[in-house]
Amino acid sequence: MAWTIPGVPDLAPDILLALDEIEARVSAVLAQAGYGRVVPPILELAEPFIETSGEDIRRRLYAFTDPDGVEFCLRPDLTIPTCRQFLRNSQMGTARLSASGPAFRHQDTSSHRPRQFAQIDAELIDAADPVEADAEILTLALKCLRSVGIDDPAIRVGDLGLLSQLMTALEITPKTQARLRRSLGRPEALAKILADAPGRMAQEGSGIVDALTSLGADQAHRLVEEILGLAGIAGMGGRKVDEIAGRLVAKAQAASQPALSTQAAQILTQYLNLTGPAPVMAEKLADLTGPLGLDLAPFRRRLSLLQAEGVDLSRITFTGSFSRAIDYYTGMVFELDVPQQTADSGPLAAGGRYDGLLARLGADRDMPAIGFAFWPERVAALGGAL
Repeated sequence: MAWTIPGVPDLAPDILLALDEIEARVSAVLAQAGYGRVVPPILELAEPFIETSGEDIRRRLYAFTDPDGVEFCLRPDLTIPTCRQFLRNSQMGTARLSASGPAFRHQDTSSHRPRQFAQIDAELIDAADPVEADAEILTLALKCLRSVGIDDPAIRVGDLGLLSQLMTALEITPKTQARLRRSLGRPEALAKILADAPGRMAQEGSGIVDALTSLGADQAHRLVEEILGLAGIAGMGGRKVDEIAGRLVAKAQAASQPALSTQAAQILTQYLNLTGPAPVMAEKLADLTGPLGLDLAPFRRRLSLLQAEGVDLSRITFTGSFSRAIDYYTGMVFELDVPQQTADSGPLAAGGRYDGLLARLGADRDMPAIGFAFWPERVAALGGAL
């Protein structure tokens, strides 16, 4: 009987040599750029990931409770562990950090993605000029790919900060903004929100939605906890009963919010449908958002800085609806890929800006931060990349 776990690699010597070579080349690029190496733990407290990363990561956690009742998890990526190490060991100030090692995520049986995978991270924390930091990180990710023989990856970017500005200018409520952000990457869910006529969501509410929204927050929370207790539900997906109750109450409150106005839905739909070369999209963004007074100067300056670093701007595709399945991103997000990659294999490198994360992890103020992850096994799978 073969005692193997699907999605957990058994690395033969030749594969291990190839992965070691990829990591050595990428690590050399990061070291030359001034990114100091840290070694965060593989075993992490589960709460930071549950509270900050979003549903996609949450449902993929390998989480467990130890004999003392503390909930731990195997790290699903390296960003939060690296940020936690920064907060524990740093005197603050700008930090350029890199980390590497295994990460773990549960996968559906239909997925070809691994449950254990190697990852290399680079994080730029508390830089004085966020736009320069954006350009530095994206350029650095491209240099890492170039070091392993991938010279012309496709570059896909989005801008969640610009999207937030647009939604605020359109006077979209914070709760509806949150629903829209969570729906990015899920076309059907996004289309439903955009298509809702004013008042439709409230009319389609269920009895429990009506009941919860008619109560105060504390009363609604206690009602849900009581219902879950009667049903014998103690927790699920790494969440405790009070966390489940809080999420259900929040969903009920969101369902009672007024839908988008017709004008807001039309403008937002146009923005989300934008896709094409970044310089062309900059002009289309100006035409679309100019009357609303959005500040496109950081977007244009970022492109100028990338061009000054030798990046061919025509290779950068800006997509208004592009995001990544992690809730803590707040600004530029990106993925680097090649045509040979299948949709299920994932990008070769990807990352984005996460300005609010450090404060949620315990910093005494919001800190600008941006980083990216690089996946050596995906590069090795291309064949001949070295």
